[in-house]
Amino acid sequence: MSLYSMIGPKSIQLEITNACNLRCTMCDRWKWDSTPREELSNDDLFSLFDDLSNLGTQHILISGGEPLLRKGFKDIIRYITQKGIKVTVITNGVCLTEDIATTLIQSDATIIISLDGSNEEIYSKIRGRKGLFSSITKNIDTLVRLRDINKKGYISIHFVIQKHNLNDASSFFNLGKKLKVDTISYGIVHGSHIPERDVGFDKEDYSKLKVIIKTLLDLKEKEQNIQIDLRKELIALYDEQIQLQSLESGLLVAELFRENPVPCLSLNYWALIDAFGDVYPCCYAYFDNLDYESAQALRSQLCFGNIRETPFQKIWMGEKFNQFRQSMNPVKIDLYPSVCGNCGSFFFFKEKWDNICKLKQKLNDIYGHLELNLSSIRDIILNCFAKPIDRAPRAYPAELENMIRQLFDF
Repeated sequence: MSLYSMIGPKSIQLEITNACNLRCTMCDRWKWDSTPREELSNDDLFSLFDDLSNLGTQHILISGGEPLLRKGFKDIIRYITQKGIKVTVITNGVCLTEDIATTLIQSDATIIISLDGSNEEIYSKIRGRKGLFSSITKNIDTLVRLRDINKKGYISIHFVIQKHNLNDASSFFNLGKKLKVDTISYGIVHGSHIPERDVGFDKEDYSKLKVIIKTLLDLKEKEQNIQIDLRKELIALYDEQIQLQSLESGLLVAELFRENPVPCLSLNYWALIDAFGDVYPCCYAYFDNLDYESAQALRSQLCFGNIRETPFQKIWMGEKFNQFRQSMNPVKIDLYPSVCGNCGSFFFFKEKWDNICKLKQKLNDIYGHLELNLSSIRDIILNCFAKPIDRAPRAYPAELENMIRQLFDF
């Protein structure tokens, strides 16, 4: 990995449409269809991909809305792939035709299908449409067949644990094995504190949840032929790092941020670009789990620019984004509770920040006291690779270089 390949974001989340064909109980995104702004054109997107390629971006996560509803979807995937950028697509799988599946597999994409249930009854209750479950599992069969023929692609099915599917988690694992997907992933519902959604947990559910997580952890340890991916928040719930009151409040990790001051390292790795071209530091700052109008005032505070007006590179390296990076060391949990309080990246931040502190100590042990600004990952790169220490080029020990490179391994 070269120094300059890390000047830009390692990964981007890109929403290519707000349109959605489901009505999930835990989400208001389907209400965004009638928003008056014009979505990015394909030419806008292709220009963005050129910019990201020049910045060294390695991965783009395509989401929505439902991205397969976007006109020209296959052209978008092909263009990203031609730029040498890895692509992941999050989809509900309803519109996953063989033609689209072929494009995704031949592009060696990772495809994540959100299902949330192992049968029609649970699926339709959560995702708001009846009679789709069987056709979606057939679409997954098509993906698996094409993956096996082409020896490309990676397929995951996703299960958001919530009130109405608590007892279905193990059955969902069995479904994944039957479908022969690569990974079965589990997360915890967001927006559980919003009463009208009726997806949250009470004290009895909390006790059940810990038993369910233990079952999944046991399966993860025993299963050899399929991967089980549990979000860190689930493991923290099982370990009781996250208590019931945090679950009920909808701010899962707010107390953990207060107890463990760490910087937001995502600001150096990641950004979100919405379907209109607005740039945000992350999906939580985008308030993507609320209806469009309710979140607009909050969202506008953390919008750093629009790629139709300013090239992404200038936004990413601009004063507004950089000032926000500096202000979030450590994370201002009480200033942005609804942004950061539900962010499972806390666990990533803490692990990486511990490594950064070890790196700083190692540098001091080798070279004596150094005045290094370690407020961001970029500072480490620029100080350790770009700026010669003691005003002379220096070859760093392999151990030190490996420590630095491991900081980017996530």
